[in-house]
Amino acid sequence: MLPKKHAVELEMALSAREILDIIRRSDRVYQAVRGAVAERHLEKFLKGLKADRRIDGFRFVNEEGEPDFTVTIGPHTWRVECKNVLSNKSGRFANGDLKA
Repeated sequence: MLPKKHAVELEMALSAREILDIIRRSDRVYQAVRGAVAERHLEKFLKGLKADRRIDGFRFVNEEGEPDFTVTIGPHTWRVECKNVLSNKSGRFANGDLKA
């Protein structure tokens, strides 16, 4: 039995492989996807913190010009922006510090 196609494959009328190829060949699209992947990893991390009761809650914010998440600890709420940093040498200063 063939696996069920994802809604994006159906909407785009392309296979997942074709969609991934499109993402990879466009630097701007690839960078946008990398940003979304970083946000997803942060979301998973925040879920773990909430499960461990190290934070009271968080919310993903999907609005242009706003931070990616709000995080609540007790009476305080912080706005959190997720940013990618390069992990290879070209993304580091001569002393090894990461470039922001």
